[in-house]
Amino acid sequence: MPRRDFTVLPPFATTGIGSLPQEDPDEALAVLADAELDLPYWPQLPRRSFLEGMIAQAARPMAFLTIDETRRTVGAASADDRPLRLAETYEALLAGRHEVFAPSPLEAAAWRPFLDSTRDRCAVKGQLTGPVTLGLGALDTTERPIFFDGELREAVVHATAAAAGAQAEALGAERRLVVVSVDEPTLAVLGAPAYLGVRREDALAALAAALEAIRRADAIAGVHCCGAADWELVVEAGADVFFADVFGFGSSLVAASRALGPFLARGGRLGWGLVPTDAAGVGASLEEMVARWRETEASLVAAGLDRDELRAGSLLTPACGCGTLRAEQAVGVFARLHALRARLREEAGGRS
Repeated sequence: MPRRDFTVLPPFATTGIGSLPQEDPDEALAVLADAELDLPYWPQLPRRSFLEGMIAQAARPMAFLTIDETRRTVGAASADDRPLRLAETYEALLAGRHEVFAPSPLEAAAWRPFLDSTRDRCAVKGQLTGPVTLGLGALDTTERPIFFDGELREAVVHATAAAAGAQAEALGAERRLVVVSVDEPTLAVLGAPAYLGVRREDALAALAAALEAIRRADAIAGVHCCGAADWELVVEAGADVFFADVFGFGSSLVAASRALGPFLARGGRLGWGLVPTDAAGVGASLEEMVARWRETEASLVAAGLDRDELRAGSLLTPACGCGTLRAEQAVGVFARLHALRARLREEAGGRS
């Protein structure tokens, strides 16, 4: 993705990740309006409903998946229903009815109000749960992640790609800068005992399909992971921008520095997640965040990356979503993000 597509954004442009703790969509959007984000995004509201959790929200449009709100589980359709439900999904896909997979008020209460309130903005961001995380979070009738079932994994990949493209189109990618981020927290735990059966090539292919669908809709394809992800895999999958928890896992970026040089050279952008959103780090000071930025940037430059190119390709975000925080803590996260933007623009010699 050419960097000129980002020229509507200022240096160290700010945006957000995923969730907020508010239950009312208007209140959540008011918090984000007060944050004065350069790249506004629509928030997920997991406290409002189980359906707004990242697995259930992604599963809701997929007929072959079932949601039990009482038990708070997401699973595959029964063996008897599975063929019919898969056929229903593929009929929609083959007919090009991708709007079936777009967010709805049922599981994304802030989606339509966000569209209405940002019609005049020159750049916006959306997000959805990625196929790897969805495939590992939803279980079949034997309590096994559906990612290990080839037929169900393929359906998840195709349906997620359709959802990603539908969101990009609805956000207006044909007329303004639109970033759609695929949220993949499980990329940080691949290789752990519970996920030893996940082959790298399967994860790569699944993620690449979603990113390609976003690009086909004329949007910029992003990936977010709030842990020590394999960023080389993310670059290989074709991400145009990725959002990393740099405050907690900056070393994972340094480990991928060999892939980051070509990534930045082709116009890729890096979202620095420098404002902690976990219980242990949410009170971190501005000085601590700036120090973490300096430390990680210095390590990347020492590994061979160009400092000016790295800064030109930098965005700023919270480390992850704020859905687990108290409302006042979430407001504080965005206040610190606003202050961090001013500080880094000043330090890097950019405009304030």
